[in-house]
Amino acid sequence: MDWDTVAVDFEPEGALRDIYVLDTTVADWQLVIDAIRQEVTGLTFKIGDEISELPIDAAEIFYGAQGEPIPDVMRHLYVPFGEGTLNCHFFGEYEIEFDLSPRDMNAETLPQLIKFLKLLGNATGKPVLLTMENVQEEQIMRFEPSTGEVVYVGPVWG
Repeated sequence: MDWDTVAVDFEPEGALRDIYVLDTTVADWQLVIDAIRQEVTGLTFKIGDEISELPIDAAEIFYGAQGEPIPDVMRHLYVPFGEGTLNCHFFGEYEIEFDLSPRDMNAETLPQLIKFLKLLGNATGKPVLLTMENVQEEQIMRFEPSTGEVVYVGPVWG
């Protein structure tokens, strides 16, 4: 996959791009967090506006150390990516979602994105989708666990 093929799908038009792993559990989150910790340095985890330590146990992100649901306080994980970040919002244990700005995409960051999609897919053994913001049906790329490859599904535009 080369940049000339996919560039049209990263034209900045105001929307982010989303990375999804669907039908997940806390166990899948644990696998992803463990894999990211092993492969990526410079992670930042926030609870509300406060920088915090990323919990070892993924269940604590959703249920706290006491096992009680955490009130509506946003939790974010920022993963360095090129000049920007991949942002995880921990909306729920049922799906893993990261977003990225198309402004952070270029020929140099494309291999990093593909590597990240494979990291998530290899950790969970599940498909990983790169889509238009909040539109899972508008897939740009997809990691297939059966082949271990990321395939270009797009273009979404045109």
